[in-house]
Amino acid sequence: MKEKIDPINPKKGIVKLMRFLRLFPFSPDTFESHIKNIRNDNNIETFWDKFWINIVIDRLEKAGFFISFDFERSWEIKAYGYNTNQYLKDILSISKKIIQLLSKCELQSKSDEYHANHEYLSLREFFLILFKCLSLNKENHYWNNFHSDPKLINLFKNIYGFYSPNIPIEWILTTEEFTMRINEILKELGYANFSVLANGVFRYVGVTAEAEEKKRAYSLLSLKNYDNVIECLDSIDDTKNSEIEKKENICLDRCRYALESFFKRLLLNHNINTLYDGQPTEKGTINPVAETVRTNINSIFSFPPYSKNMETGFNKLIETSKYIVSGLADDGGAHGKSNPPKVDMKTVKATESFIILLINTILPFEK
Repeated sequence: MKEKIDPINPKKGIVKLMRFLRLFPFSPDTFESHIKNIRNDNNIETFWDKFWINIVIDRLEKAGFFISFDFERSWEIKAYGYNTNQYLKDILSISKKIIQLLSKCELQSKSDEYHANHEYLSLREFFLILFKCLSLNKENHYWNNFHSDPKLINLFKNIYGFYSPNIPIEWILTTEEFTMRINEILKELGYANFSVLANGVFRYVGVTAEAEEKKRAYSLLSLKNYDNVIECLDSIDDTKNSEIEKKENICLDRCRYALESFFKRLLLNHNINTLYDGQPTEKGTINPVAETVRTNINSIFSFPPYSKNMETGFNKLIETSKYIVSGLADDGGAHGKSNPPKVDMKTVKATESFIILLINTILPFEK
């Protein structure tokens, strides 16, 4: 008889969440006993004050999100020292609050717009703070080789409140593992509609095939250092969820800017600083930028030896993007128009979907 395993397992998800937060910034795959050998009670107290209080909670409040974590700390506890047992209780309080915030998020969008309530935005800020504390040193491959760099050692101390030369680099979470673990936990808790994307941003993405394509695009962009394009795509979603007037028109304009930014970064990554018309790449508009990508296909992309007509296919796809995205955005966007035409949200979604398709199709073949 076959077993049917339910992907939703809240009890398992809660245990995984607690372990994840308890061992952070170390991987939950690390033996906890090994972490305890590095974190004595003094280090636990310093880590709690330095990281959870002075960074996480302080940054949440600075961003306008006061979260009552219901800690059991008191002056009596502090007077007698802060130990591992108290740390476990406080992490339990954080875990409970995360689950409580999730339960108050709109689980299913009731319309074309997702209602981003205070709890949802609080979770976004919370996960982003943790993500940024792992990605501060991204240009040096996160914390690789930080033991030999005094500046990175001090940076680690300033963030986490302790340091040991006995910390193996592989114990420290990468941002890729961070997002993978959180998304795994969200799914087991019953919140598969939500995901922390490759740039650390917590979002309602749904469980559709389109949502999976979007997550794949974010992952590709993050791995290949297209952070500016991720910001552009985020701005489209933020505008869709806003209450501003003519937001559909503004979204179209931002779709155009997202594609333009993608092509520019693609060119600059390969030291193509001048467009085919002689203008600097940074100052180009979508048509000359796309045309320059087309004329440099062989120097930007590498196709499998068994492939046929890939260059022709890419050429046509990039050419098509000029007419679909630029054609819609230039005529319907809010940019430079005192009285822009009325744009439907379905047009915005179609344009955004095309950009996601383009990214997922051509970026894997970048040299």
